[in-house]
Amino acid sequence: MRCSLGIVGSELMLPGFSDTHFSYIKEKLWIYNIKVNSATYIEDDINSIKNFLNFSFKNSEFVILTGGLGPTEDDVTKDAVALFLKTNLTYNSKIEKKILEKFSKMGKKPPENSFKQALIIKGAQLIQNQVGIAPGQFIEIDERKILLLPGPPDELKNVFENFLKKFGNNFKSKIITSRYKLAEVVEPEVDEFLCRIKEKIKNVNYTILSKSGDIEVIASADDIDALKEFEDKLREKFKREFYSTKGEKLEDVVSNILKKRNLTISCAESCTGGYLSKTLTDIPGSSAYFLGSIVAYNNRIKIENLGIDKNAIEKYGAVSSQVAILMAIKIKERFKSDIGVGITGIAGPSGGTKEKPVGTVYIAVSRNKKVKVKKFLISGNRNRIRFGTVMRALNMVRKSLIEEKN
Repeated sequence: MRCSLGIVGSELMLPGFSDTHFSYIKEKLWIYNIKVNSATYIEDDINSIKNFLNFSFKNSEFVILTGGLGPTEDDVTKDAVALFLKTNLTYNSKIEKKILEKFSKMGKKPPENSFKQALIIKGAQLIQNQVGIAPGQFIEIDERKILLLPGPPDELKNVFENFLKKFGNNFKSKIITSRYKLAEVVEPEVDEFLCRIKEKIKNVNYTILSKSGDIEVIASADDIDALKEFEDKLREKFKREFYSTKGEKLEDVVSNILKKRNLTISCAESCTGGYLSKTLTDIPGSSAYFLGSIVAYNNRIKIENLGIDKNAIEKYGAVSSQVAILMAIKIKERFKSDIGVGITGIAGPSGGTKEKPVGTVYIAVSRNKKVKVKKFLISGNRNRIRFGTVMRALNMVRKSLIEEKN
């Protein structure tokens, strides 16, 4: 089934305003094999909304409109849909009661325009809004379906979840979806492999998403055996790189391993400026495994706070495998952690040389009197280099823990 999504709100055309509705809705619809074939921002204008509906009815079986169900003058979505369908708005006394109760609790009298939210498109089925006032509205016209959702994100999610609970079974082609995550592989490599196997597993659809140092393959099928075969082939090809079947973040996978095995970690960071430490401590319960870090951005801090030999820095350079190894060893010793991570590199945009260009990074992981160090050349701007470094450091920690267990 094809879906057209209209996101109503003139503010979305202005700088500083962003939208989260599209990504949320398309993810939810995916498991029902409903594909969003167009998504449009629409100003709060009746004619603009009617034009969107006219286009969408020619191209989609399912139309979703978000926003414009509230009490203000520019909330005109219901009016536009009613005009497009050549029907009327009716007044709902149950919603009126909800409005009166809300303002009564605040000790206030509701403004007259509040009751605008009680107007419902004739023939629409209401979808409960347990967060706000304006309910969702679902209309079926011949072979077409229209769903109206409130604009505030928390209300939209609540109403949409209630809609799927109530009407989800009506969408017959519900499919199974899995999200596989791979680290330290590039998108063309994954794509080339999947192109080779898709002829053998024809009823699996997939898409590949790429971030620096991280690949996600989202696959779907109505046949669980076909999806399992797809996963097995992907896992067999990318044994060491394959880290999740649930779309988890790499830091969550590392966090779970550390907690399960009662291990601790500490970090010595230079070019990442504490980014790895922040990533690990963003996870609730991280105090169980994360002991602390030193952001040794300056060589003096590397020498005085980490205890790295000044001669090593002078001989090999601050950005070197030798210094990364010493950072990992020293932080592990100083914090008495099970694992120590050392990171040094050139995040740019300046500071690179012919021998060590911008994006040169050394990462070392110290564990059980063994240290592994690896050199990376990461492309992109400063933020991408720092993010890519953190992803690679997390994956080195993950691999060290897997290898130790095996």
